[in-house]
Amino acid sequence: MIHILYFKRKNFTYTLPAEVATSFFSRVRGLMGTKPGTVPGMLLVPCNAVHMFHMYYPLAISYLLKDGTVFHQEVLHPWQIGNTYKEAYAVLEIPLDLPSPEIGDVLLYW
Repeated sequence: MIHILYFKRKNFTYTLPAEVATSFFSRVRGLMGTKPGTVPGMLLVPCNAVHMFHMYYPLAISYLLKDGTVFHQEVLHPWQIGNTYKEAYAVLEIPLDLPSPEIGDVLLYW
């Protein structure tokens, strides 16, 4: 199910469609095995690290604090393993061809 995520950047709010994975199995699966364009993105909650096993395309990865603030980003390619951040509460995976949040943006609602 696609949710609309609301992010605040300075003085405006923008939306971003994504699936939200909250169960153990949905977080482990993530976007594994999907093809570009089939899923706009995925928010993994709770999560502090991701892997790109069985992925076919690169992703922009945003790490979020518990208050929803994006504090780190990286681009991962198939078969890479991302960094682990103990302070991360959630991770947002977005295909590179779609806009993604910037460091300092705040997730308001999902």
